[in-house]
Amino acid sequence: MSKEELQVNFRMPASLKGELEAMAKRNHRSLTAEIVARLERSINDPDDMGISDRDRMDPESVFFTDPSSPPSITTKIDKEQLLSDSLKEFDPYQPGVSDAIRRAYEAIQALDVLMGNASSSKGPKPRKKFPKE
Repeated sequence: MSKEELQVNFRMPASLKGELEAMAKRNHRSLTAEIVARLERSINDPDDMGISDRDRMDPESVFFTDPSSPPSITTKIDKEQLLSDSLKEFDPYQPGVSDAIRRAYEAIQALDVLMGNASSSKGPKPRKKFPKE
């Protein structure tokens, strides 16, 4: 063990240790190397927002969050801001989610045309009426 590496003792469930040992064997590395690799990956991989824990801890990063300062929590909604946002004209072709929805809808329409299920402008077909028994 080098001087830069520290020995850390901690407890874990036996079932988890068994799984880690199996993964280490599968990845052709020691249990320690497997645990270190998984910890590094968990710190470096971005979350759903695309931000990693390392970014949040780096003071040079725009995503840095200072643990010593409490987070700012807004408990009130600005009525004027809410009204101004709701009065904006809706643009279905704005980039972002609307664009993704539009492309998905166009892809579905194109698929319907390819499958021969081109929809008519008359709306859905009426349901069959079954006689009462």
